[in-house]
Amino acid sequence: MTSDLTFEGQRPLKNNRSFVTLMVAQAISNLGDWLHLLAILTLVGIRWNATPWEITFVTLSAALPILLTGPFAGTLADRLNRKWLMIVADGAKIIIVGALIFADQIWHVYILLVLKSLFDVIFSPAKNGKLKEIVPREQLAQAVSISSVIEQMSKIIGPALGGLRTVAAFGITWCFVLDSASFLISGIILLWIPGTPGDPNRNS
Repeated sequence: MTSDLTFEGQRPLKNNRSFVTLMVAQAISNLGDWLHLLAILTLVGIRWNATPWEITFVTLSAALPILLTGPFAGTLADRLNRKWLMIVADGAKIIIVGALIFADQIWHVYILLVLKSLFDVIFSPAKNGKLKEIVPREQLAQAVSISSVIEQMSKIIGPALGGLRTVAAFGITWCFVLDSASFLISGIILLWIPGTPGDPNRNS
């Protein structure tokens, strides 16, 4: 066993094309999950002069679906094609974030954030399940660790990229456009993940 191999005859994760493709798609999609955050707070807090309670409901609209529907999303990811679940989730978020451009009342924002959070919940367990399909069992802990780092870093980098300077430079509308584009790019990249040996959905 050499330094380039993790176990007998196994290639390192960086040479696993399916894994690298999935991580790139996850990074872009995760960034999109947070890129719009300050744009929304700017929209409701500054442009619409929302009350503290209204801003609190914005936060709850994004957080509650994740807390309440997590177990159901895991079951869904176990029963359906995980690759296509991720693609559908990204596709739905393109439309939902794009619809924020046309929101002109705060209850529109509440509904759209709830819908987006539901698809955020679907993406994560589908991604975790896909990791188990494309990564050897002996490397799975390392793969999950890398995925977790990407997810946590996106929570820092995403709001920073979509910060007040970006809103000031490009405007709220363009922040939502860029956010939608991130999900489009992620979905396209996911199409390149092949099926796995023994997977009945191979090449799908």
